[in-house]
Amino acid sequence: MGNSCWGNVEDWRLESTSDCIEEIRVSGKKRIDLSMIIRLQATWRGYSSRKKISFLDSKVELSKDKRDFQCSQVSVCVSEGSVKKYIGEIVGKNRHGQGMQIWNDGCKYEGEWKFNNMSGQGSYFDMAGNVFKGSFVNGKINGFGVLTKKEGDGFGGNWVDGVACGQGISRNREDDLFVGEFSRGVKNGFGEVSLKNGNSYKGFFKDGLANGTGCYQWKNGKRFVGSWKEGKKSGFGQVFYFGVLKFTGYFENDKRHGFGVVTLKNKSEKEGIWDKGKFKEIPSILLNEC
Repeated sequence: MGNSCWGNVEDWRLESTSDCIEEIRVSGKKRIDLSMIIRLQATWRGYSSRKKISFLDSKVELSKDKRDFQCSQVSVCVSEGSVKKYIGEIVGKNRHGQGMQIWNDGCKYEGEWKFNNMSGQGSYFDMAGNVFKGSFVNGKINGFGVLTKKEGDGFGGNWVDGVACGQGISRNREDDLFVGEFSRGVKNGFGEVSLKNGNSYKGFFKDGLANGTGCYQWKNGKRFVGSWKEGKKSGFGQVFYFGVLKFTGYFENDKRHGFGVVTLKNKSEKEGIWDKGKFKEIPSILLNEC
């Protein structure tokens, strides 16, 4: 893994973001009146707060996928223990040039030194068996580098003071792959996840979870395009099966919630109200209020 991985990252980010947003815009023009859906959703919120309505179980609820994209912070802490030995170049009384240092706790560094600080290219081995290879500045990991964990997790990308920050690629022990932006050691910004089970997500993240506009693709041909909050479908979205629009409406906490339109097998459309995944015909009073 090297710097060549990042040749067109910014172009990919902008193109992928546009794809997600454009899919919602274009599909909305095909059959569904999105402005009508928005009006009914607003009316429904006011109506449901004034009158309690019973709901039937929905027969078209989305299948559940319990997997999310959250990960632990990607960071490396350089040992602060006492030094056991140093073997390498010295200028005056300073470690300067190529050298190897071993700490009493078992950590080891091999690489470049400048005036007693790890600075330049080097490799750091911690006591847990994790290995970092990359750039150091004044004793801290800064710049491009690759972290390989003993358990099989890995990260390659930009670092600031020992924490992943900026563009990066991470792979976990289950072989799930993420390509995108990091901040404070976790996914923040735009990115793309490819899961080992064949599912994928392309969109925005906040604190390691899908948040904002995003597209989730199941390997069985189903696709959700819309709004996410804390790793769950929340807000306006659309569901497709093999490229055919099947549902347009609102979600909350990963379930259909609010006004929506379902496209049936005979290509007719059925409008209704969902409450936490349960369906009900639209009360006539709602249509009159709109």
